Amino acid sequence: MLKAKEDYFKNIQNLLSELKTYQNELDKIDVALPKDPFLPETLNLLEKKCREKGLDLKKISSSQSLEKKEKEGSLEETTVELSLYGNYRLFKDFLSELEKSARFIEVEKISLSPSKEGGIDFDLVGKIYHY
Repeated sequence: MLKAKEDYFKNIQNLLSELKTYQNELDKIDVALPKDPFLPETLNLLEKKCREKGLDLKKISSSQSLEKKEKEGSLEETTVELSLYGNYRLFKDFLSELEKSARFIEVEKISLSPSKEGGIDFDLVGKIYHY
């Protein structure tokens, strides 16, 4: 009985050591899918990416799903809406930056229309996920 417990704890120690070798990968997953939506940081990231790519951010908003988590560990989502102004190339560069972002952001809908100022108005609806 004692030998079985010693083997059991030794096995747990070995698994823990092996898990530590994957710490970098686990940290990346934590950034992409955090336990908290970190909305201020995420909205700030989106605003910063818009500025860096030369787009005018006209409006940004978010709304969390009111559905209850079905089970512990399941993903929750927050909808993010952006209204932007610029040209197609700048918007394409912005989308490329979102795709490269460490934070998992899913673009659900994009609409565009000619602006009175001569550029293009873009409306983007996306989702960010968290546990």
